[in-house]
Amino acid sequence: MSLSPTTIRRRPVRPGFTFQNGLATGDWRGGGLSIGGSAGHHGDVTVDHNIFVQNRAEYFGGALSGGSDLGTTVITSNLIAGNSTDLMHSRA
Repeated sequence: MSLSPTTIRRRPVRPGFTFQNGLATGDWRGGGLSIGGSAGHHGDVTVDHNIFVQNRAEYFGGALSGGSDLGTTVITSNLIAGNSTDLMHSRA
């Protein structure tokens, strides 16, 4: 089963989630979690105390990808393991 990645556009991701077996294809980035999405996204985002395992993306960020143009993105105290990309950048 293929699942689209979760897209966060503002505010913190609540702790304690498991992002597992996500798949980002085509223009999607971040197999488990995509932060932002469109140009001009702004605001602070915190991803804390979550699990990212066995997610895959074709291009960017097997586990997660993205950030904020006009804010701060903090990724801390997460377990990130066994994620992959097919063609380009970063397994995390």
